[in-house]
Amino acid sequence: MEVWLIRTDLPDAVVDDLAGALDDAERGRAATFTEPADRRRFTAAHAAARLIAAEWVGVPPSALRWGRGPDGKPHLVDSDLQTNLSHSEDVAVLAVTRGPAVGVDIQWLSPDLDPLRMSARFFRPAEARFVAAVDGPARLRRFVDLWTRKEACVKAWGGRLGPGLRLPVHGRVVRDPGGVIPGEFRLRGVPVPDGFRGAVALHANAPFTLAVHRWKPPAARARGDVSPSEGGSPA
Repeated sequence: MEVWLIRTDLPDAVVDDLAGALDDAERGRAATFTEPADRRRFTAAHAAARLIAAEWVGVPPSALRWGRGPDGKPHLVDSDLQTNLSHSEDVAVLAVTRGPAVGVDIQWLSPDLDPLRMSARFFRPAEARFVAAVDGPARLRRFVDLWTRKEACVKAWGGRLGPGLRLPVHGRVVRDPGGVIPGEFRLRGVPVPDGFRGAVALHANAPFTLAVHRWKPPAARARGDVSPSEGGSPA
């Protein structure tokens, strides 16, 4: 599996160029954002996802078509390539693999969150106690770590977030003891920039190897200005 880290705070000229990689539906969605920063983030993230996926499939970016599952999860049409995209503030992450479904999530460590209240409301009691056992920034990190792991599993599953918030997500193998969410997930954290937390999940019962890359727009890549993979390791 590959995970790509994508900066979305790009100059307007770069974003305008990337917009040419989007399809009509994506350009229409971008146009609905009233804040220019949100429009730039959306365009950069979705154009990067399309360009990366096109390289995997070996077709022009314009040839890719996305459909949606019953609960809205996007998927590539007529391809076994599995992709999942998440973005928060000025960073996006894209997970790409073949075969089993994948989910990825990134979240900014927002100081406006109330980790004590939210963990007590949404998480299992043991996880709420785990969050409450520390104070300050460590409490926020624990809460967001658990949230991203749960959301990554839900996105791999393709269902609604509500049932997934009760998943016990300590460890690298996750199963729903209540049986609502079928199957098994392989789960691990993703190295993301400071101030964020990220996780990726594979809806499968076999380990996977993860390679992390930093994406740059095509002009930067032509100059060779692309960070190498941060290495792969089994999960």
